[in-house]
Amino acid sequence: MAPPAPSRTKTSRSLAGVCPGDLGYGFNQAVSLYLKGTGAAIECADFDDTYQLGHFELGARLDLDGPQRSVLGFLTGGITGSAAVLDLGEELTLSGAEPTLGGGVSVFLNPSLPLEAGLVFTLGEFSEAESGGFTEEVEIGATWGR
Repeated sequence: MAPPAPSRTKTSRSLAGVCPGDLGYGFNQAVSLYLKGTGAAIECADFDDTYQLGHFELGARLDLDGPQRSVLGFLTGGITGSAAVLDLGEELTLSGAEPTLGGGVSVFLNPSLPLEAGLVFTLGEFSEAESGGFTEEVEIGATWGR
């Protein structure tokens, strides 16, 4: 006798997509400015909702040692603008600007090919909420790490 077939129930599944982009300009071998953007779209099957999250960061990078070395440390700092769009039956948009600090290390495999690892933290809050044409000031803490 065959075992009974499993019951068919809706399973929870979330889908996400991420789209990053960077643009930078080096003034010299130690100082550069950069603009970074990241967008993500998330669909949550449990609640039949979708979420979108975007970050745009304007910052500076300081390399801690000269180009003659094969391993360099670096520090970064900037301002990040963030927005989250939640579709909860009616669209709710949260937005704010936060300071960003980070650092890391570049290991040069050859003079023009670095391998980098770093850690960046954005500390702040969403300061504005908009829904149905109404905008209100809010204080919703937000911390990002990447």
